[in-house]
Amino acid sequence: GGKSETSVARLEAHSFPSQGVIPMIVELLSGPALLCAANLALHEARGESDLGRAAVVHVAVNRAKAKGKSVCAVAKEPHQFTNFSMKKKYPEKELTQAKKLVHDIKKRRIRDPTHGATHFHHVKKRPSWTKVMRKTTRIGQHAFWRGKK
Repeated sequence: GGKSETSVARLEAHSFPSQGVIPMIVELLSGPALLCAANLALHEARGESDLGRAAVVHVAVNRAKAKGKSVCAVAKEPHQFTNFSMKKKYPEKELTQAKKLVHDIKKRRIRDPTHGATHFHHVKKRPSWTKVMRKTTRIGQHAFWRGKK
């Protein structure tokens, strides 16, 4: 029972508005995609809370669903996630915690806290694409966005 387990328990207890059923979430986060999503969470949100890391994974899932691609495929697209690589090695304990987080998302224990976001950025930056999108939330040091409707 470490600090991470406590924060995951708090996160699991936190209730988010229902985003509806995400079709294919089990498929999107199964097999190699689980490891890919865990690596993405650590790569993009390593210093963030469990909620912040879960939000990044949900962005990848939302984008994969919208594009009809795998989580790994969207994570590896050029200029999408900052220098993402499956070759980066993280401490085993951190990777195990990230895989548990992704597993909890896959099992729908952690719902989408980004309200359907397909993009995010560090709050100290303001990419040009934000002009044509709607901000959905801020979690930690990241702002989350989706297309305007």
